[in-house]
Amino acid sequence: MDSTIAPVAVTAPAVVRRGATSRISITVRDCDTNAPVDAKTLTLNVLAPGERIIFSEDFFQPYIPPFYHRIIKPTGTIGQYYIDWGDLAFPAEIDAVGGTYPTGFVGGEVLRLQVDNQIPNVVFQSTDQTLQNVVDRINGVFGPLIGQKVAFVNSGQLVLKSRGIGQQGQLQIIPNATSPGVLTTLGLGAVPFGYIYGATRTQESTCSETLLFIWKATSDESGSSYTESVQSVHIIPSVVYQLIPQLRLFIDKSNKSVNLDDNCLLGYTDVNLIQYLIAGLQTINAYQPYPTFSFDSYPYNLFGNLLVESAFLCGVMSQTLYAIDTDVPSFSDQGTSFVINHQQSLAQFCNFLSQKLDKEIPAMKLHLIRSGHVLTEMGPNYRLQGLLDAAPNGSLFRGIFFKG
Repeated sequence: MDSTIAPVAVTAPAVVRRGATSRISITVRDCDTNAPVDAKTLTLNVLAPGERIIFSEDFFQPYIPPFYHRIIKPTGTIGQYYIDWGDLAFPAEIDAVGGTYPTGFVGGEVLRLQVDNQIPNVVFQSTDQTLQNVVDRINGVFGPLIGQKVAFVNSGQLVLKSRGIGQQGQLQIIPNATSPGVLTTLGLGAVPFGYIYGATRTQESTCSETLLFIWKATSDESGSSYTESVQSVHIIPSVVYQLIPQLRLFIDKSNKSVNLDDNCLLGYTDVNLIQYLIAGLQTINAYQPYPTFSFDSYPYNLFGNLLVESAFLCGVMSQTLYAIDTDVPSFSDQGTSFVINHQQSLAQFCNFLSQKLDKEIPAMKLHLIRSGHVLTEMGPNYRLQGLLDAAPNGSLFRGIFFKG
């Protein structure tokens, strides 16, 4: 690729279920050939509402363990990158360094290890000479207690992992209850506590909101030519997902074709439908009277269908614009003629649905208006007139003067 030409960063809106994790992807392409191409530099800034940066990463910046890159380039791919975003939680982990094998154990050596809330003794035998022997011995003790393996082999060294994840994951070596020399032999001497990956990132999908992922990619290391792509990432509550099958049944009973590789969107992806639901909720909020709703406060059990119909209207409007672009109002060639006219029927249906919502949305909101209190403060003239009206006939009020 010509290093003077900026690449094209191809992104699509993404959705993360609140409290969960989803994969946010980007593809970098050559702006001339549209072929995938690896970026020479790649950065990501995540903006919360109010232009506040809550995460930033430079993919090509070297990190020192235990810190690690969250942006991942899948092995064997060109120009493809992703980041898993959400309330990530990983097990606590201890990676041995410099373990030596054969161990030279003679039998009776003890490793005292706490995994979550279990603190048994691992007693090695004289036959535990290889790394696999050590792994099997540790798992033979903890397996029946917590129901899964805690010891693994990675690049010829011992790796220990807790069963619990996030703040629930505990992994600790107790040196004073461990036989001398065992920690050095296994390469565990310098890391008595397990590092919990992701323990500081537990609020990424806690709130329902829309985040902006700002990707910047360059085609040369100098950064003289770069492209910036802004990607919307919607974090929505789980209850919204119950509306997707109903909306899809309304708008796409024939399951029209969707091929993201060829940018073919005759049908609708889940992300498309959620975008229509977002637009539908905003449509409902535009109507009088008050109240307005968020995805957290909307009364789904009572009026979920009304939100689906509002989203349906947004989807049909999109389909109407597509019909305007692709319809053939009149075609004739050598005596053969045909007409393709979806737009007119779609426009009539949009009008019908819009008129239906004009009645139903205000009526729905009236169900949710609560009776209140009105405090009325009467002015001085009203109080004086009330006094005069209440006074007996012939009464004399001293010190009161009236100005006409």
